[in-house]
Amino acid sequence: MLEYRDVKFEYKEWRTWNNQLACGYICEDQKLLEGVNTVSFGARSLDEMHAKIDDYIDNKLKNIGFQKQANKAIQEFYNTNHYKGD
Repeated sequence: MLEYRDVKFEYKEWRTWNNQLACGYICEDQKLLEGVNTVSFGARSLDEMHAKIDDYIDNKLKNIGFQKQANKAIQEFYNTNHYKGD
């Protein structure tokens, strides 16, 4: 388990559908992602993962605001007479 700015993430390796080796980083830190509809996110490099973690931390209030706005829009859609169900 790796850590950056008190956020835990992992390095993973796997084989693709055509048996090619692939690798990357995945973050599932619940504290970092609290308030947004994201369960996990990935990155291809350590620098990219650090940049994404920085963005989630440095823009937390903005991201939560965007999520609240999206939730409100979704609720408004379901409350209209135009929605007939799935």
